[in-house]
Formats: sequence, structure tokens, C-alpha cells
Amino acid sequence: MDAITKLLKTIRYTELENGNYRIRVRDFYPKNVSEEEYTEVNYDTLIYLAKCNRKKKAQEMEDYRKLTKFSFDEVKLAEMEGIFIPSAEDQNMDKITSEALRNALLALDEKSRRRFYLRHVVGLKVNRIADMEGVSPQAVGQNIEVTKKRLQKYMCNDDSWQD
Repeated sequence: MDAITKLLKTIRYTELENGNYRIRVRDFYPKNVSEEEYTEVNYDTLIYLAKCNRKKKAQEMEDYRKLTKFSFDEVKLAEMEGIFIPSAEDQNMDKITSEALRNALLALDEKSRRRFYLRHVVGLKVNRIADMEGVSPQAVGQNIEVTKKRLQKYMCNDDSWQD
């Protein structure tokens, strides 16, 4: 049995006399079609729909495998949700920390802020940042390290961060 025959066994269709195929639309679009609606498609469309169907089922199986590793039931999930909702104090502390970090970043010069952002938020490598700016990777690396130390001092309310 060739791959196409195996693929076509995964979906329901009826071959018509004119060489086209009849499919039930709801099999492929269950959220969009609620009634028994059929349509006629050509061979290429049938193969495409079968491939999409197989890909979707494979993704569902992969998602299921990932979820079963944890095997949470509804009660456990509800308990975890209750555990992981931050308290009002934690939410307030997060807000204060976020504002302090924002102020610390705004206090930096533009070059240091840009390099820190590209490295730690965007996730670019030091070599890539250096290539973008036309400077040596050592210069970028040193600047990022100095910037991290300045931010740490700022966040700890150490006035020497401005040095």
C-alpha cells in the first residue's frame, strides 16, 4: 500500500463519476459548519485536506502526550490555580519592582539600554549585536556586564550606580 492510499484512508470521501470526490465539510471544519453539508473537490484538494487532517491529529497526539506526563485532574488543576495566584502583596511588589526596573533602564544611556535589551530580552548573541553595531564583541560584552552591574546597584538603591 503506497503512502497516498494510506493517507486517503484517514478521511471519509466518495469518488464521483466525473473523477472528483465528495466530502462532508463538517469533517474538516467542525467549528464552522454545523449541518450536513457536502462539497465536491478535485484530487489535489483531497490530498491536501488529508495531509492537513493527519498533521492536526499528530499535533493533538503530541499535545496529549505532553499533558499525560503530568496527569492533572480537574481538582488538582483547581488547587494549583489557587496556589499560583499571586497574593495582593506579591502583585504590589511585582508592580514596584517593574517600575523600578523600568526607571533603571530609562536612566541608562541609549547604547547600553539597546545592547542590554538585545541581549537579555530579544536573546541575541553578543557576536550578533557586535556585527549589527560594527564594533568588537568584547566591547559589547563589557558594556553589557557593566550595564548589568549598574542595574543591580540601582535596584538595590545603591547611589554608586551613576559612576
